Amino acid sequence: MSDVSGTHDDQATLVSGALTSMHLMAAADRYLSEEEVHLIADLLYKTTGEEVGPEAIIAMSREIDEQSTGGAVFWQAAFEPYRKLSLDARGIILKCAMMVALSDGDFHDEEKRTLGDLAGWLGLSMDEFNAILTTVENEMGD
Repeated sequence: MSDVSGTHDDQATLVSGALTSMHLMAAADRYLSEEEVHLIADLLYKTTGEEVGPEAIIAMSREIDEQSTGGAVFWQAAFEPYRKLSLDARGIILKCAMMVALSDGDFHDEEKRTLGDLAGWLGLSMDEFNAILTTVENEMGD
């Protein structure tokens, strides 16, 4: 679990950002599987210490799916509130999305592009993106 207690980040905002980023990646195929729901719950707990039940994850997924017809414009606006978080907290949000993308063992070009967009929407540089990706790949390789 990452500790953001030393920052002025609001835990609820961090959890919301992490959930939103994981839904962005899970929704890439327009289908949220039971495995993805459990993965999202597990990753959220590991990265933020917050427990969110499957019902809440599914409800959020439905809400995001209904609102996301605007494509990149929607997603950029959805991540705007999280740009105010610390670098560490924004890194956690990106890390959560990366872990969902890498969880099936295949890292597709579309996932890479989406993660690059997400990094930009969060105000992260390419160097920050690459550093987080390297960390996630190393952690998931263990």
